[in-house]
Amino acid sequence: MPNMCTVQGCDNKAKVYSVVMFHRFPNNRKRRKVWLAALNMDPTTPVEVLKKWRVCSEHFTEEDYTSSGLRLKDKAIPTVWRSRMQQIRSSPNAVRGNT
Repeated sequence: MPNMCTVQGCDNKAKVYSVVMFHRFPNNRKRRKVWLAALNMDPTTPVEVLKKWRVCSEHFTEEDYTSSGLRLKDKAIPTVWRSRMQQIRSSPNAVRGNT
């Protein structure tokens, strides 16, 4: 099963040569609850289910990563939300009207 982002409205999937990374939910129960609350997900979701879920790197800021840029810091929380329309509007291929 390919890695897919579990954040509602995000359709990122693991692809070859993609810069998008996928992160597991924290093992620490308190941190896991903070992530679930931040993602507006059911706090009673079983750990066995959470082990299969991933959150993509687009939901974290640069400051959430260690200096290598590959690992999340211990205090990182997913906080970046973009609606699909915002992504389309910010696309370099989007058609923009000049007024």
